[in-house]
Amino acid sequence: MQYRKVAAGLAILLLLATGCSKGQAPPDGTEAETNHQATRSSPGSQPANPGNPQETPTPVRIDRAWYSLKVTQPTGEYLADHLPLPSLAGTVPVQPFTLNVQLTPWPDPEWFSQVEVQGVITSQPNPFLLGQGILSLDFPEGTAEQVLSVTLPNVNGEESVTYRLERRELPTMTMEIHTGTDWVPVSPAQAYQAEHPMLRFTFDQPVNKVSVNEALKSPVWPYDAKVELNWRWADDQTVLVDLKTFPPALAWSFTGVRTVSGLPLTASVPAVHIAQPAQLIAIDPINQSERVIGTVPVELTAGGVSPSGQHLLLHGDWVRVSGMDWSEGVSWLYPLNGAEPQRLERAAAGITFFPLTSDSPVTVERTTGQAHALSPDRTLIAKLYDEDFGTTEEPGWLYAHDLVIQDLEGKRVQVIRNVMKLFAPPKEYPLRPTLVWSPDGKRIATLTDEPGRGGAILVIDLESREIKRVATLPADGPPATTYDLAWNGDRFIVGRSVLDSGGNLLMTLPGSGSFSPDGKWIQVRVPVPDHHDPSWGEIGLAPLEGGDVQMLGEGMPVGWLPSGELLIIRWPDWRHRYMPLGI
Repeated sequence: MQYRKVAAGLAILLLLATGCSKGQAPPDGTEAETNHQATRSSPGSQPANPGNPQETPTPVRIDRAWYSLKVTQPTGEYLADHLPLPSLAGTVPVQPFTLNVQLTPWPDPEWFSQVEVQGVITSQPNPFLLGQGILSLDFPEGTAEQVLSVTLPNVNGEESVTYRLERRELPTMTMEIHTGTDWVPVSPAQAYQAEHPMLRFTFDQPVNKVSVNEALKSPVWPYDAKVELNWRWADDQTVLVDLKTFPPALAWSFTGVRTVSGLPLTASVPAVHIAQPAQLIAIDPINQSERVIGTVPVELTAGGVSPSGQHLLLHGDWVRVSGMDWSEGVSWLYPLNGAEPQRLERAAAGITFFPLTSDSPVTVERTTGQAHALSPDRTLIAKLYDEDFGTTEEPGWLYAHDLVIQDLEGKRVQVIRNVMKLFAPPKEYPLRPTLVWSPDGKRIATLTDEPGRGGAILVIDLESREIKRVATLPADGPPATTYDLAWNGDRFIVGRSVLDSGGNLLMTLPGSGSFSPDGKWIQVRVPVPDHHDPSWGEIGLAPLEGGDVQMLGEGMPVGWLPSGELLIIRWPDWRHRYMPLGI
């Protein structure tokens, strides 16, 4: 047996998560957009008011425990799954997996140092997750009937609590679709066209048919669409599903499915898109004429055009996991000359891809800082960083962050201390500040929070290191870092407000905005009610020098071509476009 304690000297970097939706009301006070926020407690205590922590720490308790793993599909893609551990004795896979335990309130570093593990872990606990009160342990591949244990000290009112985990060969499932000619494995990234599609679910172990029947009765997405289907069992491991009526996107939750021996199913949220594929469209901003470049993968959430205009970098979050607001994704390098897209190495949560001059991407670990921004010449990356974030309770919950400039290999080339402050109270705090380079690469703009509410626009001169306060945002508004920020080196867009270089209001947009690279246009995105993705919405264009906003319909903007055309992705139906997380 191998026992080991979690290293006491682990640097607990309580970093902010990325990916929170932004888009508060602009400084002029117009109606606010929906702002998605998260909940956060201070380590080791839960103060009733900012700056007034309780003197006696609240006892640590376990909120929930689960394990996660990745399963390779026949299409070569990964699916991720989270399976709950409802009791201290549980079954885990022989494949590599991660054990996660959510704790409340967040324990301090000393508590984590007392955790004991029987078995081999491949890395120390993830400091990014420790900063959210989650003990996360990675276990390598093992063998059937191997027993692991994790002992947590002073929890749930007891001296210690031990999870006893037995490794087993857990069942997996593949889903195929018959579109009229042959059965093909379903890819989460593709759309399939068929008037009368059939699905085939194949399990690699005999399953409890009753548990599968119950899952098939009630698709979990979409919630309100009419789905008519019949199914029959070909044998103990294969079920055929005949779709009579169906929406563009369809998913089930198989988390309750068990084998005849009672083992849980992995990769348990099958999803399929049956509709017209998504289209990549170039729009001429002058006359709004459109041309279709081609079709693209379905589940996309972000994009960027390489400087040459020859490639488009696309990223998608298409994994659905039951009961957890969590996802991972995949990226493609999409040639705009008609060649086949190249699927890149896995773009897991916490990784950012940037398109470079060479038309090849570079990966950046987001968990080592915030607000990553690539310089105009594609040679440097700017980020905000606070080594001590969250380890102390700053007055007013305002944490000072440094501006770090690094090269593409991660080597720091410049650090300017305390350039901005981020408001991070225990509850309902903004998750993502913003950095924007000037076109000449000599300055960087950002937003800073201040005591109370509101904040200011700052511009940092990289040569002189001077930090200039451009404009003050209303103190009765939300924290500054909840706004989107755009800058063309002269004018700013903060939320929905276009400001001149002195911070004076020039115009108000119907939604958040950004500047075209040639400086002639403002691209506007207006969120659509009930759409579950902040990158999707009504797209519009307005001349920078003034004029009405011309709305161009729904879609997702992904960049500009050197010709001056705006690239968007458009789906036939938003239900086809996106499935919400946590189904």
